[in-house]
Amino acid sequence: MYFPFIFSLCLYINGEIHGLLFNDIFQVIRIIFFVIILVLYIKSKKKPSPLLWVLIVFEIWVFTTTFLNDFIYWPEALYNALLESTSAVSMGLFIELFKDDGEDLVKGLMIDYEIFIYLNFITVLMYAPGGYAGKYYYFIDHRPQFIHYFFPAICLCALYMKQHKKYVRPAVLLSVITFSIFRTWCATIVVAFVAALGFLASSYVLPKIIPVFKKWRMSFLFIMAVLANIFVVFIYAPGRFGFIDYIITDILKKNTTFTGRDRIWEAAKRMIMEKPLIGYGSYARVEVSDTWEPLHAHNEILQRLFITGIIGLILFLIFHYLFIKNVDHKDRDIYLTVILGLVFGIYITYITEAYAWYFRLLPIFFMAYHYEEIVNKAE
Repeated sequence: MYFPFIFSLCLYINGEIHGLLFNDIFQVIRIIFFVIILVLYIKSKKKPSPLLWVLIVFEIWVFTTTFLNDFIYWPEALYNALLESTSAVSMGLFIELFKDDGEDLVKGLMIDYEIFIYLNFITVLMYAPGGYAGKYYYFIDHRPQFIHYFFPAICLCALYMKQHKKYVRPAVLLSVITFSIFRTWCATIVVAFVAALGFLASSYVLPKIIPVFKKWRMSFLFIMAVLANIFVVFIYAPGRFGFIDYIITDILKKNTTFTGRDRIWEAAKRMIMEKPLIGYGSYARVEVSDTWEPLHAHNEILQRLFITGIIGLILFLIFHYLFIKNVDHKDRDIYLTVILGLVFGIYITYITEAYAWYFRLLPIFFMAYHYEEIVNKAE
């Protein structure tokens, strides 16, 4: 219990906690913990899952393509790539190393998330509802970063309830998360959260209405999310689809340019065509215009192409293929259904954001992938 707690505390605390002193020290600690986890994993003689192998190859490619690109801040770019890639691989190694000690794994991680989320809740109450992301900085930085903590915490709540059959502690944490999501109202996270709830509800309601219907296949949902991604980025235009305009403007309280993302997407597509095979590396940013600060692509598929090129996108898709192939053959109880609902919510965020493929969300994929080992060992 104690090692998972210390490991995740050091890995999670850096970067997202606004104004924290000694961030550079925590960055070094993240790399040190990668070495520790790698040594422990090798000593355990465990064989990496196919999912972990693909993640390792993908992160090696991220570092390689960053190395191959020529940047003004080249050393900084390499350091950034090293930090993010080792953090991502650490997460995969960490879950697979402790999956056979599922109870300690979940308990240790739960404490960390409770610390972060309850401290963040104090700052949520301090600000007016729905503050603009760039205006209000909460304990967990600003609103778009909440998903990196809220979704894994919900996943852990489901595992905790499955293992211990105790519901008060996770119910309190879930209540704080739900309140925080709707009070701060970051449209992307709200949509992802509602999508996860919809997945959960439909997984139990639809089979009663339509007996033939048994469960949502994640392969179908991933394909639909990718098609929605293509539709929004390549086909949608304001005024062309009135119903979608209504959802964006009246329900989500956004404008039909997706808060200027249409211009970012056009710029990203233009830059991708210049380096389609290997991309620009992890430190690159989309240059929209002289008056705009360089940004990430605000779309997960475009971001993978922009940073890692076609090679990286293929590895990205292979990762999801292996994950979906695994979970689609599992017997789902309500707790696994909750976790897969979170994955579906993440797929939805791929449309308008590029932070969903981030090391702090990877535990959700690996805990779903190894669901039986984690919960059965505890039971």
